[in-house]
Amino acid sequence: MDIHKINIMVDLFMKRLYDVDVYLSESKYGDEQYRINILVFPSKFLKGSPEFSEKYYNFFNRKESEILDDIFKAFKYLGISRKGIESDSIYTILSSDIPDYLKKYNKEFISNINEFIKNEEVANIKLSEHISNVKINRIESFVPDGSSYTEPYIDLRLSIDSANKNLDPYSFLNDDIFRKPLMDYLNKRMNLDPQIDFWFE
Repeated sequence: MDIHKINIMVDLFMKRLYDVDVYLSESKYGDEQYRINILVFPSKFLKGSPEFSEKYYNFFNRKESEILDDIFKAFKYLGISRKGIESDSIYTILSSDIPDYLKKYNKEFISNINEFIKNEEVANIKLSEHISNVKINRIESFVPDGSSYTEPYIDLRLSIDSANKNLDPYSFLNDDIFRKPLMDYLNKRMNLDPQIDFWFE
């Protein structure tokens, strides 16, 4: 199997039909030799983004199994054997080119969270005495998998500085006792994008 030639064919076909970037790479796990990857551009499926594409959104806005079916139909049409290719998983790779919409959103989002922590108390805890300097550690993209999420979204993975090295604050920060007042605060100060979630780690 000439993976380079196959990726050129698959990318051209999927790009023309669905406006998505699909390619194979060597699998690191299991018995299969290759895995299916999709390079994800969140600005094209985030409805609040000026670069939003309904065609792109519709491709991702379904179960992973349905997306896999379309990819394997493309392989069959192109005469590519599915033998040796993982058939039950898609690996989404977030584009390193972060769009202006997301950059601006992230900056406002982090600024507001840090203001909340600096000035507020939750459950009689003065937050600024325990945590500070919230920042985005990484960004992950997700496609629907039949769970509670019904549309494509991204997840901001957040890290903090902790004043108490003997205390793990992450369970508290991810609990509703903290998240609910934080969300109330954020909703009053910015337009939250429902397709952008977050998690402290």
